[in-house]
Amino acid sequence: MKLYIYPNLTEDRYIEKVKKAIDILKRKGHECVLNKEDSLTLYGEEPFGNLTIDDCDLVMSLGGDGTFLRGNIEAVNHDKPICGINCGNLGFLCAYQLKDIENMDLNQLKETEVTMLEMEYDGKNFSILNDAVIGKDYFGGTIELEYEAGDQSGRFRGDGLIVCTATGSTSYNYSAGGEIFNDEDRCIGITPICAHNRSSKPLLVDEKESVRVRLLNPKYSATIYADGIEVGPMNEIFIRSGKKKTKILKQTEEG
Repeated sequence: MKLYIYPNLTEDRYIEKVKKAIDILKRKGHECVLNKEDSLTLYGEEPFGNLTIDDCDLVMSLGGDGTFLRGNIEAVNHDKPICGINCGNLGFLCAYQLKDIENMDLNQLKETEVTMLEMEYDGKNFSILNDAVIGKDYFGGTIELEYEAGDQSGRFRGDGLIVCTATGSTSYNYSAGGEIFNDEDRCIGITPICAHNRSSKPLLVDEKESVRVRLLNPKYSATIYADGIEVGPMNEIFIRSGKKKTKILKQTEEG
């Protein structure tokens, strides 16, 4: 297979793990494609040949869940499935741990289409696999938010708000006390972060609903993050179930 490698190269300890993973993948007969910048960082030379992500069979993320989420943007934009090898700390989204890839068989992986969210911001659309998070900028203060989704709404002061997919329901959403749900439930999760009002509870809304979130009091500012990536300052956003789906490769129960 031709694999477009999306690596975490932020620290030396990751670079060595990424090199090890690529060496194993090559020994197993896979062709590994890197962009120019990553190739120069890893090997000090430009990539051989002219293959691009469009020539590849899948995107292979080499890192943790953060790397997987960033690599997923490339996968969705180029309509490629994505598979992860955990070379970092957390790797819940990854199909394999680095120590196990000697025995992996990519042909035995199961491809699952997963629902994403779509967020409108500053005239742009963002596809989100895990969550959109509105977080306060000033640690010593709180922000006041209002959200609406169909006939459900709420207003509260706190540290922020999480709007998540089923995939993201088991990550930050779960840590914040949110509901865990499956893709088949066709829901969007909405979870206040450290709300001052105890009546502000996590809730699930039908995926057909659009979620509108507004910052009510500009005294304390907030920032929007999409899958952990800073998008910009918060004022008002609209989030809905996206038209795009991502194709994630995971091991079967037998695998």
